[in-house]
Amino acid sequence: MTHIEKTEAYAPLSVEEFLALGGEDIVYRRRLTGKQLKDFLPEAKNAPENQIFDALFGADGTPLLVTDDKRSLTDWLDEAGMDMALRH
Repeated sequence: MTHIEKTEAYAPLSVEEFLALGGEDIVYRRRLTGKQLKDFLPEAKNAPENQIFDALFGADGTPLLVTDDKRSLTDWLDEAGMDMALRH
């Protein structure tokens, strides 16, 4: 086992610095009902409340894609050159 001695103090990240981690390299997927989507994105006011949507967000929380079609989601990831990883 290697022991690494702490030789300098690190300042905590600001909220802005933390949100910038991953920048455009990391997105996360969230499943939402139409009702949740309307609450989250006012632009989705016509979404059927019981329909399930997949939304992709940038690391900073910026909405990037909303779809009810899995193929659109995988196409977007492919075009952006991204791979999907599971979070446990």
